[in-house]
Amino acid sequence: MAILSFMHFSFARDPSESKSFHFFHLIFLGGLLLKGFNAFLELVSGLVLLLLPLPTLRSIAEILVKPILKVIPEGPWFERLEKWSLSLTPGSVLFAAWYFLSHAVVKALVVLCLVKGWMWAYPLSIAVFLGFMGFQTWEYLHRQGLMYMILNVLDLFLIVLTINEWHHALRLRKKNAAKVST
Repeated sequence: MAILSFMHFSFARDPSESKSFHFFHLIFLGGLLLKGFNAFLELVSGLVLLLLPLPTLRSIAEILVKPILKVIPEGPWFERLEKWSLSLTPGSVLFAAWYFLSHAVVKALVVLCLVKGWMWAYPLSIAVFLGFMGFQTWEYLHRQGLMYMILNVLDLFLIVLTINEWHHALRLRKKNAAKVST
């Protein structure tokens, strides 16, 4: 627990809080943990794309895609996967690296600010998650990737939990201000 001592949030239930809030609070913390882990994976992915030479990346893509292509019956997924594995160019790799690294940094900063409990982080994180949802919707409309819609549902759920946490933090701030002024 010493590692988590920088966290603004507590895992223990405050007796003044309802059990339902505590339940959603723990889900919120789990969502932040998943976003943080996702940021780490995106950071590693971006660095791998930047540091490995293109021929190595093509070999890795071929090694990963060949077994999948043997299993998938021919169709849209087959064509898309095959096209992807053959289309690695310096520009596409640089774009993917930039995409992963920028998303990783933004997500990590948002998670850190929320964990620190900074009030301005709540509306900022909601705006960032809405931005991600807009981009994911655009990607879905152009590429029909089901994963984009799954990510949208998860981001929407995290937005609802963030609004709940934000309102709770505002109530606590107001309650503590009233105690100080009396």
